[in-house]
Amino acid sequence: MRLYTFVLSLCLISGPTEAADPVSIRPDPIWFALSGTASKDDFISGMKKVLPDLLVGAQDEGIKLRLSEAVNGLSEKVFAELPYAGDGGILILTRVQSYRTEAGVQSDLISNGVEYVGLGQTPADADLARGQDSRLGSQTGKPMNENWRLDTEKSSAVWIKRLDDGSVKVSTEPLSWHNRAVMRTFADRKLKNYSQKLARELELNRLAREAELNIEKKDVAKLIGELRTNRLESIKKRDQIEATLQRELLRAKQAAENVAAIQMFITALSGAKALIQASSALSDADKSTLLSKQSSGEIADALLDMESESKDEAEYLEKEATKNSVLLDSQTSELESNLRSNNVPIDNIPN
Repeated sequence: MRLYTFVLSLCLISGPTEAADPVSIRPDPIWFALSGTASKDDFISGMKKVLPDLLVGAQDEGIKLRLSEAVNGLSEKVFAELPYAGDGGILILTRVQSYRTEAGVQSDLISNGVEYVGLGQTPADADLARGQDSRLGSQTGKPMNENWRLDTEKSSAVWIKRLDDGSVKVSTEPLSWHNRAVMRTFADRKLKNYSQKLARELELNRLAREAELNIEKKDVAKLIGELRTNRLESIKKRDQIEATLQRELLRAKQAAENVAAIQMFITALSGAKALIQASSALSDADKSTLLSKQSSGEIADALLDMESESKDEAEYLEKEATKNSVLLDSQTSELESNLRSNNVPIDNIPN
């Protein structure tokens, strides 16, 4: 895999540099460094200078020129959004189509050839954030010339990542390699019951936290912090309600099953107590209450009371869950709106 490294700090790179040019380019691996403290203009000019050469399909000069034009429009976006990438990076895909003729293989870009995917923990993570259907659609839905095919060897996946020392590493691989990594990640998530909903909540919270640190206007950063905190409290309440609701539903079900068993098969007090001891859905307090009864009939009556109590509690909790869900949706919408209006990149959070 070929690399470029943008050095955005005051640290020196070993080897000669070109004093007249703030951007120096070298092979083995190919990289370029920005001497001194990198400005926005230095970063953007550096991206424009080297990124098209890094792309897998850029051997064709015509494709290279068009890719350069497309990439030029993304450099400023990369500069603005990279601070929000955290430990991850930014994914850009280039798409090349090919057609084999008697004279050889002809290649051309699909549409403008460049798709800015956005943030992710890994390239595969960034690609899958939009959901599997959207990802596959983005590969096949672009306009292609008749009889041409998507050339996954000349098409590229470009990964831009800031390192701990402040430098920015840009790496690339053929789209075919990237697609295999995406499919492996997708299959692995299926096996592990990956929750897209949870991933979305975590990423939105992370971006909100990054916004608090990156947005210069203190009043805006404070508002986003308050919205983030309020939303987290609602999420915590939702999880507590759901856990309690599940316990009450299980308690009601266990009580009903035990009543049925006692009424149909168990008349001896010892048998009823043994059944209660084996009931995993009943709390220790429930078991203590039931075991204090003097007959299987009294145990059955107490179980009926427990079933009724749990059903009433479950009904109340379901109403609370609905109210909290409405509040959480409103808080999420308000947080996303504030993040988007302050140019925080939330378009590629898991959905």
